[in-house]
Amino acid sequence: MESVLVVAVGDNARRRGLFEQALTSRLDSRGIAAVAGTGVVPAAADIGQESLRRKARELRIESVLVARLIDVDKKRYYVSGQPMRYYGYFDPATGREYSPGTWDEVEIVRLEIKLYEVATDTLIWSAALETLEPSSVEKLARTLGKEIIDDLTERGLLKG
Repeated sequence: MESVLVVAVGDNARRRGLFEQALTSRLDSRGIAAVAGTGVVPAAADIGQESLRRKARELRIESVLVARLIDVDKKRYYVSGQPMRYYGYFDPATGREYSPGTWDEVEIVRLEIKLYEVATDTLIWSAALETLEPSSVEKLARTLGKEIIDDLTERGLLKG
């Protein structure tokens, strides 16, 4: 594929645009003609199979890459105390002192990415991705975008 319409499905127009722009920039840097979905289908309510197919064909785009948020989850985990070397509380068995343990929380974001060939209306690639603690939509898109595009290129689905 040498041309891709990148669409992030979601109700938050700002995040959708940021995600699509980060992916299209990465594709463009690889010499692949990429178009952000927000420029073609601005309203999230208009994102549907038929409207995307029609727009892609009008623009002579070979494929559509669709990204969809599956889930955001928070997990708690315990961080045990660490040995300390000064006076205060200590473990009588070893004679060492320990700092108290703490509970921490991490955010897990799960996405589904699919690539469709426009000419045949065929799903040609799909992946479920998971990332920890994304600091921003842009960083998430850049990081995952590299992995996605590298995998598609290795599989011969995008020009290298």
